[in-house]
Amino acid sequence: MSDVARTYYLLGNGTSPQKKPYFVKVIESIAKKIIAREYLYSYFSNKVIPKRDFDIWKLIIQICRYNEGIQEEKPFLEKNIPSEIERLSIVKK
Repeated sequence: MSDVARTYYLLGNGTSPQKKPYFVKVIESIAKKIIAREYLYSYFSNKVIPKRDFDIWKLIIQICRYNEGIQEEKPFLEKNIPSEIERLSIVKK
């Protein structure tokens, strides 16, 4: 499940070090989301998606990715990680 979550993250949110015009980034972002969604659909075809397990692994992968120090991804991860922890109710207040 960790490999699936990491591949899903990289397909949908991974960045390349190249500078690109804004319109290219927008088109690339949309295409990446579609490809990531199709990857999951293909991987889990004819299987039940273990939603909670997958969501927890997605969070773990995001935390690992944050610690990899990729500056282009940090704003997304800084926003998304706390909301995912809250959504999954991993940390009680």
